[in-house]
Amino acid sequence: MTPKLTKKAIRDLARLAKVDSATILDGIERFCATGVGDVVKLHDVTPATWRLRIGKWRVLYRPEAELMLIVAVVDRRDAYR
Repeated sequence: MTPKLTKKAIRDLARLAKVDSATILDGIERFCATGVGDVVKLHDVTPATWRLRIGKWRVLYRPEAELMLIVAVVDRRDAYR
């Protein structure tokens, strides 16, 4: 699986501290390489969206063939609103 970030996801990462954004990018790469991670499908969301938990951050993505389209990167307290 190959990660691809939307403009919103790039903007979300740019707003974070460098340490946090590096941790998130490492977590995304590790998940794409191994397929192992804390992943849950979100209910009542169209189109089908999944979330990957990386510490206190949530990476919202949509799987598309061999592509991981990353839609947003948000703090856990804001992720489900």
